Amino acid sequence: MGPENLRGANVVFQYDQNKLSVLNITVGGLSAGSNPLFFVDTDTPGIVEIVSVSLNVDSTSINQNLSIAQISFTATSTGQSTLDFQPECEMLDPDGNSIEIKGFGQGVVDAQ
Repeated sequence: MGPENLRGANVVFQYDQNKLSVLNITVGGLSAGSNPLFFVDTDTPGIVEIVSVSLNVDSTSINQNLSIAQISFTATSTGQSTLDFQPECEMLDPDGNSIEIKGFGQGVVDAQ
């Protein structure tokens, strides 16, 4: 079950900069359309922040699972690196109210 009444998201995650390098980050389904509002900050090594807002012409909110972004990494060494989602992550409704995040998963990249 996906979020209800979603209009924006802020995603912050940490990764092992000694094992991975961010190659590319592209817009996902939340900011899809002709005028996407999508920002990426990779200035701090080992941390990625993504802000994505739905600006649909019909002002429809999202009520389903979707991707916020697609992220490609380059391995700089072998081994595993976790993607640890930070407490700064948030989802917002059209009025800017927080939507509860019911759990923070952990991603794993296995660089070989």
